[in-house]
Amino acid sequence: MPKDGKLPLDEKLSLAVWQPHPLSEEVKQALIPGCTTMGAFLPFPALLLDFGCLFHSFKKGYEAVFDLIKNAFSTDISKYILVSAVIIVIFCVLSQKKKISARSIALMGVMVSLHIIFVRFLSIQTWNIKISFGFLPLVITAILLGPVEAGITGAMADFIGAIIFPAGAYFPGMTLTALITGIVWGIFLYKKVSLPRIIFAAAINNFVFSLLLNGYWISMLYGSPFAGILQVRVPQACFMFMAEIVVIQVLQEVLFKRIKVIFDNPAIS
Repeated sequence: MPKDGKLPLDEKLSLAVWQPHPLSEEVKQALIPGCTTMGAFLPFPALLLDFGCLFHSFKKGYEAVFDLIKNAFSTDISKYILVSAVIIVIFCVLSQKKKISARSIALMGVMVSLHIIFVRFLSIQTWNIKISFGFLPLVITAILLGPVEAGITGAMADFIGAIIFPAGAYFPGMTLTALITGIVWGIFLYKKVSLPRIIFAAAINNFVFSLLLNGYWISMLYGSPFAGILQVRVPQACFMFMAEIVVIQVLQEVLFKRIKVIFDNPAIS
C-alpha cells in the first residue's frame, strides 16, 4: 500500500476483477469441485461466475417447469387434455394420409353423437358391467368408411361421453379399447359384410377386448381382483356376443344396405 493510501490504476482493476462474486458456495462447488473461494485459480473468475449464475438459474427454472408439468398431468382433467390431444393428432395425421372427406367427417360426428346416446342414456351399466347398443354406430361407420374412421369414432365417442356424461372415474385405457374395437369392426365388415365375419368380429371385441382388456382396466382402476371381475363380466360378454350377431345380421338386410346405397350415391356428395 502506498503512503498516500491510493492504489495505482492497474492494481485497482486487478482487485475489481478478482473480487469474489456474490454466489452461493453450492454453485461454486458445482463449477470447480473442492473450490470454496474463487481466488487466483481462474483467469476470468467474474465472467465464469456469471455463467455459473446463468446455468444455476436455468437449472432451477427447468426443474420448476418439470415439476409443474408432472403435477399437472397427475390430475384427471390433465388426462382428458392429454388423451384428447393424442386423438386429435392421430385424427389429423390419418385425415391427411387418407384424405377423409367432409361428408365422412360429418357422418363420424353423427355416429359419435349416437354412440354417446346409446351408451350413456340407453344402456344398463354399473361400475363393472355395461350392456348397450353402442356398437351400432361403430358398425355403421365401419361398413361405410372403414377401420380407421370407425376407430376414431369409437375413441372420440368414449372420450367426449366420459367428459360430458361421466359414469364413474375416467380411465384412458377405456378410450384405447374403444379405438381398437372400432378398428376391428372395420377390418372385418368394411365392404364385405357376412355372417362369419360378423361372428369373428363380435367374438374378438367381446371376449378379448371387452372381457379381458376392459376387465384388466377395471381391476387396475378400482383395485379389484382380476379373476373376480372376469366372473362378473363373462355373462355380459356372452349376451353381447349373441346380441351383436343377431342385430347386425338383421339390420344388414333391412337397414345397412340402404344406408350404404344412399351414402355412396354421388348425387348427394
